[in-house]
Amino acid sequence: MSHNIYAQGDACRCYGTEPLQFDAYNQTAIRKAIVENQITIVYFLIDCDKFENQEFFIQALAESKRLTGLESHFIFVHTDSGLYDIQKAQRSEHPWGQISVQVNCRVIETGEEYGVRTYIFSPCMVYGKGEGFGNQISIQVVDIVRAAKAAGRVYKVVSEPNEWSVRHITDNTNLYIQILQSIVQGESPGYGMNGYYLASSGRVAWRDVYEAMAAALAKRGVIDDATVVQADDAALEKMASALGTYKSFVGARSGGLSTYTAEYGKRTGWAP
Repeated sequence: MSHNIYAQGDACRCYGTEPLQFDAYNQTAIRKAIVENQITIVYFLIDCDKFENQEFFIQALAESKRLTGLESHFIFVHTDSGLYDIQKAQRSEHPWGQISVQVNCRVIETGEEYGVRTYIFSPCMVYGKGEGFGNQISIQVVDIVRAAKAAGRVYKVVSEPNEWSVRHITDNTNLYIQILQSIVQGESPGYGMNGYYLASSGRVAWRDVYEAMAAALAKRGVIDDATVVQADDAALEKMASALGTYKSFVGARSGGLSTYTAEYGKRTGWAP
């Protein structure tokens, strides 16, 4: 683990930035790192599925704001101005899904409480290889492969021709950069309840993804049959076991329907 931390630090230095090493779950350490270094912008790219240390960062940013006189900003990775109200009232049959929307709302509410501007990045399927020290490929792609290896073929989980927002890795990175530039230049990109962002260039049909993945896996000898069929209960059981989840949540891990649009991102000057 320590070797990986140092490697991440070295990667940051390559881009001319100075890495800070501190306990990201310790309130005192977080305050010390942010306040003493007069940090006013935080990209929080970890733990999107729980509200644990985000408040510590927002509190520290609020203190840094008081000391520097500058607006402070908390960018959280997880569309329209009504999305907050939709999520606030949303109830999911899946515990993880319910927690996820609650975390988004609590980030926004905590930011408003402490006077820190918050920005929420919505999930998207990513294509293209990552160049950082995190995931190199989209987590949905990994889940489809893991499920296919366990079940012996690629299955579609839902019968509807659902589509999901998609983006190239550079689209995602460029939107992060564009928001940062807008902040540094003194502009006021949408934040709080009006700060939901999606770096999407369009949508892709899950059916097309499944068929392409099945063809590639069959070509490599990972599975024997490239035909995509509807998953039955036995297949769902195998897929759920491979993904470490329950059967009713397999579809949320490698499927689903997205109707988000990337309007707020475009208002900052970003374009896919």
